[in-house]
Amino acid sequence: MSLKSAEERYQEWLERLEIPIEETAEIERLQTYLKEEFGFTEAQIDAIIGASEFRYTDLAEAGIHPVIVVYPWGREVRYGVAGQPGLWGYEAAKEWYGVYEATRE
Repeated sequence: MSLKSAEERYQEWLERLEIPIEETAEIERLQTYLKEEFGFTEAQIDAIIGASEFRYTDLAEAGIHPVIVVYPWGREVRYGVAGQPGLWGYEAAKEWYGVYEATRE
């Protein structure tokens, strides 16, 4: 059994809050939602965003962006990768990020 990173634990915690998926796709929307819906302070929001920096900052810099997909049964966040067809899950997005970082070195 592998230990989860702080980022993975924060993402799981955010999922347990049952935040509407539209509010988690962009960092600005998430910050506003946490403040308005839960009354989080700036320090609390900064801590959450800091732990989620990979999802909101690093992926974006690598050309990987979240896309909300609407199905008849619900919504899901998938990821588009610049220059690649299709949409990908979070794990695949992390793998694409690894490829991006390897090509930069």
